[in-house]
Amino acid sequence: MEPYHKLRIFDKLILLVILSALLSSLSSVTLAGQNIWGNYIFATVAMVHGVAIISLVRKRGAVYDETL
Repeated sequence: MEPYHKLRIFDKLILLVILSALLSSLSSVTLAGQNIWGNYIFATVAMVHGVAIISLVRKRGAVYDETL
């Protein structure tokens, strides 16, 4: 059970990083008012990368638990 608990903490850290990237991109959109589409594309790419990393970590954690 201990490795799974560590993975949950890791998932929360990744989500915090993604949310901070989203907030920074949205604040730059409202402040500058220019290059809006670039910031939205950056935010969506960050979300997709975060989801892919979390799914990979969960798959690796499941394999790790099964090998134990």
